[in-house]
Amino acid sequence: MKLSTDDDLIYIKVASSALLVLLTGFLIDAVWNIFLSPTSKVPGPKLAKVSSIPMLVMQAKSRRMHWVQSLFHEYGSTVQIAPNIVVTNETEGVRKIYKNMKVMKGPFYETFSIIDGSRPCLALRDVKKANQRRKSYLPAFSRQNLMAFAPRIYDHLQELISKLDEAEKEGEALDAFRYWRYLTLDVVVDLTFNGKLNMLKEPGEGARFVEIVEDQTKWFFLNIYIPFLGSVPDFFLPRKVLKWKQSAIFGEKFPKDAFTNWKNEREAGNLESRSLDVIETLSKFGDDNPNDKLSEGEIVASISEIM
Repeated sequence: MKLSTDDDLIYIKVASSALLVLLTGFLIDAVWNIFLSPTSKVPGPKLAKVSSIPMLVMQAKSRRMHWVQSLFHEYGSTVQIAPNIVVTNETEGVRKIYKNMKVMKGPFYETFSIIDGSRPCLALRDVKKANQRRKSYLPAFSRQNLMAFAPRIYDHLQELISKLDEAEKEGEALDAFRYWRYLTLDVVVDLTFNGKLNMLKEPGEGARFVEIVEDQTKWFFLNIYIPFLGSVPDFFLPRKVLKWKQSAIFGEKFPKDAFTNWKNEREAGNLESRSLDVIETLSKFGDDNPNDKLSEGEIVASISEIM
């Protein structure tokens, strides 16, 4: 059916009015964020004050950390990177945030997976519940245990130093940030459940594992802005987004499998000959303090969190 000229004019007016309302809303929001909001005096890129797009682009490129570091160099130790996100590298700032019992974490933390019925401690927005969970974690990181872990940490560190020395001799460029991630994951998996990733020895495999961790973070981040994304059938998702989702599924499976293997080793009586690990200390603390004992789901969630 062909519309009359009058009908055409009505549709044009409606569309124009809608566009005007959107633009007006955007301008009001921009003026508020740049000049009137509580964060208006915080330094940072002007575009980042009115839109999350710069941050999302850097997140998608796995360059967010590098980008934030460059902003610290340009603007100082406290920077606004999105309309509702301010970051700092000041020790005092971090202390105030984490010691302030009235501050609730943002909605990003609700995107973390619920593993075996439990959220990681990091993802608990309720301050009281987070403190209760943290109380059960602390014994695993006592001074005595950390001293026992020290030689193994040193061994992994020596592997990194050897890699750096080798690269220097051959004039080869290395992505230091990525290799520090290899070191971190090698140490964490070793100390948590006596696992062996050997990322520093086999960087090819390490690169894939780090990519999975980064993709998992992207999936969590995307869910903040599209809360219903998890219920969208896979065949509707773009290939890259589907890859992020699959990485998140692997991120849930890995700690569960690690804990299952650990339990099997314990039942087989093989733990006595192995080095001390975090899961063992958490289990022993729970046996000695039933009121603070972590459930198996909470232990699995803690493995995911530590990683």
